[in-house]
Amino acid sequence: MLPLGSAFLIGAYLYLFRDQKVFRPLAAAAAGVALLLGGVTCTALPMLFGFSYLVVFVGTRPWSTADRVRRHGDPSYGIYLYAWPVQQIVVAAGVTTPLAVFGIAAPIAVALGYASWFLVERRAKRLLRRDRGASRKLSGESAA
Repeated sequence: MLPLGSAFLIGAYLYLFRDQKVFRPLAAAAAGVALLLGGVTCTALPMLFGFSYLVVFVGTRPWSTADRVRRHGDPSYGIYLYAWPVQQIVVAAGVTTPLAVFGIAAPIAVALGYASWFLVERRAKRLLRRDRGASRKLSGESAA
């Protein structure tokens, strides 16, 4: 739990300073290199700081690419649900280096996230909207 808690605390600390211009593309590139080198050498500290910085850097940026991705659906919740089980299956299959686990598991989790969006979540949202509209009509509320 210490590495996860440390990553959370570092990310929370960095997020507090998101408006102080501490997030620059050059620093993000350095964090990416640290993350990559930490992953290749299985060294926790560079991975911890690199990953934490990149998460906050990416999360605080407006990305037109993200809008293009969401145009085709929203895989985020499905990725959240399926990433860990997929990673565990990859590790159980004998892949142990973090970068390799990520490289194999990430595309699978994204594909499952999109499948979840199209097969479950989008339909559930439509049903919810339809049910809310019906209950408003029954109660006499306006659909504002």
